Amino acid sequence: GGAAPKKGRGKPQYAGGLVLEPKKGLYETYILLLDFMSLYPSIIQEYNICFTTMEWAKYKTKSTNPAEDEEEAGFDGLPPDPENIDDKGVVPKVIRTIINRRVQVKQLLKQETDVGKKQQLDIRQKALKLTANSLYGCLGFSSSRFHAQPIAALVTAKGRQILQRTVDLAENNMGLEVIYGDTDSIMIDTKCTDLKEVNEIGKKVVNECNKLYRTLELEMDGVFKTMLLLKKKKYAALVVNEAKDGTVTLTKEMKGLDLVRRDWCGLSKTTGEIILDRILSGEPKEVVVKAIHDCLETLAVRMRTGEVEVEEYIITKGLNKSIKDYPDAKSQPHLQVAKRMLTEGKMVNTGDHIPFVICNRVAQGGVAASSTAATGEGDKGEAKDGEKKTEA
Repeated sequence: GGAAPKKGRGKPQYAGGLVLEPKKGLYETYILLLDFMSLYPSIIQEYNICFTTMEWAKYKTKSTNPAEDEEEAGFDGLPPDPENIDDKGVVPKVIRTIINRRVQVKQLLKQETDVGKKQQLDIRQKALKLTANSLYGCLGFSSSRFHAQPIAALVTAKGRQILQRTVDLAENNMGLEVIYGDTDSIMIDTKCTDLKEVNEIGKKVVNECNKLYRTLELEMDGVFKTMLLLKKKKYAALVVNEAKDGTVTLTKEMKGLDLVRRDWCGLSKTTGEIILDRILSGEPKEVVVKAIHDCLETLAVRMRTGEVEVEEYIITKGLNKSIKDYPDAKSQPHLQVAKRMLTEGKMVNTGDHIPFVICNRVAQGGVAASSTAATGEGDKGEAKDGEKKTEA
């Protein structure tokens, strides 16, 4: 959803999607998630954006001093919208062909009963969706033969305008509260506890928004029963799954939380999941707080008495480049372990994930070999082979 990056890992050369400042907190009334279907391909069709429908080449001169925070950073302004939106350009036509084909495949998918064929059709419709979305990426990617940065920038600028317009519609025209938005989606706090009423609110917003466009289509992407919104691109929620017979089940969804990171040990992840489940449970606040305190106190006792297996303390970090290319290798545990592994004649390559354990006892240089390296077994608190011992 963001802008195409420069070569390497530099900052984007133009502004990407609009990300609203989240209204952080724990929400215990239903949250609506509304999402534009294939936003960027739909924008290209909606406004007939193409090489063949607009003058864009003169806008690709790069500024000598691009302002990083400005929408026009890295190029001299946005090209004007195409004047003729009826005589379709090449790119909109290609996208429309792909999307129409995907609609046909999805219809076949609904009718198919054979499990194997259903899987094949599902893969095909996903591939078609990816192909349609990738056409915008070709415009923004500097190494693409179809690279046209001003056109890509116009697409993302339209995306920001559309998302803000949708927020204004929901808040100013319909009296709803938007608590977050990111590129092609918004979250609305319905302040309702009746699921039927929530669905009606969603339908109203979708209908009002879709009246404004010919190709762009807002849809209800989901309903959250409870949600913990922490910051941009970081939240956890219980997703409502409503069957045709009216049966409702809940599944947990996490986006951007540290619980899914490899550089947290298993014990931290497990404990975090337990605490998160309590927070999202909908139980009274005092019950939740007591349960979390009890959980942490029990865990502390298990850790002090050595009941937690050493495997639960293992942290894994990846090597993003060659060890010699890290300027601060001494300060990073996984690099110290990787060096030791090389010394012992083991293969260590870029992309490998190095496991280690933080321990209390420190050997010279902060690294100690395991006394049980040959068997691969270690006592609690001892660093296993290929793991680091350093001050906790």
